[in-house]
Amino acid sequence: GNFYNLYSPATATLDCSMSRPRRPRSIRAHLIGLLLAGLVPVAAFAAVLLLQLWVGQRDEVRAQHEGAVDALATVVERELEGGIRRLESLGSSPILRTGAIDEYRALAQNFLALSPDWENIVLLDLAGRQLFNLAAPAERALPPATDRAYARAIIDTGRPAGSDVCVGAVTGKA
Repeated sequence: GNFYNLYSPATATLDCSMSRPRRPRSIRAHLIGLLLAGLVPVAAFAAVLLLQLWVGQRDEVRAQHEGAVDALATVVERELEGGIRRLESLGSSPILRTGAIDEYRALAQNFLALSPDWENIVLLDLAGRQLFNLAAPAERALPPATDRAYARAIIDTGRPAGSDVCVGAVTGKA
């Protein structure tokens, strides 16, 4: 029966007019499709909200860190300015102009004692030789300054200047 309706050996053609009837989808398949149709937009919306929350929190943390860095930079700058003012005060002492190096050394020791953030005070002459170094006993022979470019910049400008960290010839510490 059915085979001969679809395929006739005499004509050798296939009759496509008779197609197999489609099985109706089950309720389960409809429910899964409906569930996916509702969940995909909700999931996409949740992902967008989570991304916005993450970006907002990242920006807030960045702003907090920038504020902390600015505050720290202000504190460091004030400390440096205070140290420079103390050194300028020490450098403007009339004792220094008289050439009384031992008296000036005593004054520098007092400044060092009042400055817990300082490690040492060194006095150089215009040639870059150490006249005293509070890390060494007064009678000890002192080596030449280790950072001559730094010393030269101070001598040339007459202004305080910062240097790179270097190992002191007397202390052996950075």
